[in-house]
Amino acid sequence: MTPCCSRCAGPPRGSAPDPAPQAPEGLHFSPAGGQGMNTGIQDGYALGRALATGDLDGYEARRRPVARRVAALTHRMTRAATARNPVLRAARNALLPLLARIPALRDRLATELAGLNYR
Repeated sequence: MTPCCSRCAGPPRGSAPDPAPQAPEGLHFSPAGGQGMNTGIQDGYALGRALATGDLDGYEARRRPVARRVAALTHRMTRAATARNPVLRAARNALLPLLARIPALRDRLATELAGLNYR
């Protein structure tokens, strides 16, 4: 199993490969929107289905893109939230309230943060 991001190092060096499929753990994701928890619950459900149907080969192929997408969104959100450049902070602080007034953007962000589009 390859890591989903640079912070997921995978199994310790020199360890034997684990023959059991592993759900990408949501523990390294930001708590923003409950992404780690929601992704973990969805991973558990998908793994249960894969075990029940005998389709373990497709499990990682279906869930790995989800882990990468959540990690990428978390990274972007963290960078925006922790911007040190005063100009970028001012732009962020001015734009976010304006963008939040656009229902389509607000709904899409809420759905993305809650992980409701990964089913």
